[in-house]
Amino acid sequence: MASFESQGLDDFINLAVFTERQINSVIGRSIHPGARLMANAVKKAVQKIPVDDRKSHHGSRRQGITSVQKRGLIESFGIAKIRKTRYGWDVKIGFDGYNSIVTKKYPKGQPNAMIARSINSGTSFMKAYPFMDTTVKANEEATVQKISDQFDKELDKIWNRVK
Repeated sequence: MASFESQGLDDFINLAVFTERQINSVIGRSIHPGARLMANAVKKAVQKIPVDDRKSHHGSRRQGITSVQKRGLIESFGIAKIRKTRYGWDVKIGFDGYNSIVTKKYPKGQPNAMIARSINSGTSFMKAYPFMDTTVKANEEATVQKISDQFDKELDKIWNRVK
């Protein structure tokens, strides 16, 4: 009778019996450090957005946002909970709520997400300052690497428990 000997097969079988809950937990703990890295970079970029508190006149363009709008962006920025979707895992970083500039059109205050989009893309009365685009592009590789490194660490912890 033939015999078969394999090294590492038992380890592979032990690793393969992870429950979905364990894998979900590993993924969740891996994504958050990457999101935090990107969020910190965006916070620094928001601090650098130029402030222009002067009233804009017909035909003139603002060179930045008002100090009240900037404060609203800083105070409203955060990381949402990590969610599992049909297509993978989602974590959102962004601006929530309203600033304190109340107008007839915005009785709760101006939406902070709208202000962020306006400054990032520019408007007919405000010069574009693409802080989100440049920050995400500049930090994308480091964020992916951070997630990958954390995922490896989390798997190593589990692997060492299985052995």
